[in-house]
Amino acid sequence: RDQPRSRGLGDVYKRQGLNLAVGKMPWLLNFGIYNGIDEKSLEASHEGLAYFVSFDYQLSDSWALRTDVIVNNLSETHQNIFTYDWGGSINLIYDKESFGLLATLALADNGSQPAGRGGDYYGIVIMPWIWIIPEKTQLVFQYNRLESSQPAAIRANTRYLAGSQAFAPVNSGRGDQLDTFYLGINQY
Repeated sequence: RDQPRSRGLGDVYKRQGLNLAVGKMPWLLNFGIYNGIDEKSLEASHEGLAYFVSFDYQLSDSWALRTDVIVNNLSETHQNIFTYDWGGSINLIYDKESFGLLATLALADNGSQPAGRGGDYYGIVIMPWIWIIPEKTQLVFQYNRLESSQPAAIRANTRYLAGSQAFAPVNSGRGDQLDTFYLGINQY
């Protein structure tokens, strides 16, 4: 299975693994181990597994802090579905009545990728929201900024580039910097 397989409708992939959450308010600690390779089941060896840990702390009724780290145990003989060696983030969350805000600082390593696609990358996410109809309809704005140490390490979401001649000079959607904006409505 050195080559990636088709992800058509007839080929279903299940993310398999274990997650353990322990804590007592205001603390929560999560540990996880997940299958990160394109296989139908966990292997007997540890190759291709992703190890995850997160720490949550409720600072007050309105503020929360969360940190996440995931490390992929890659090998040269497996096609890993996660596209990075490791990644981590620090998240500050504010949520009170009809207004909320998420601020995230993230850092990750693409590892050994071809043609300038490896290396470190880092970014921020700023996402305020307002509940239009409490617990049902939410207006959301999101700003993302990614930067990388390599010239082609960041890939734009091809959903917005595919088939568009306006984006032809965008270097196949790859670069060392990316800014995205989103405004939308979430319905629950």
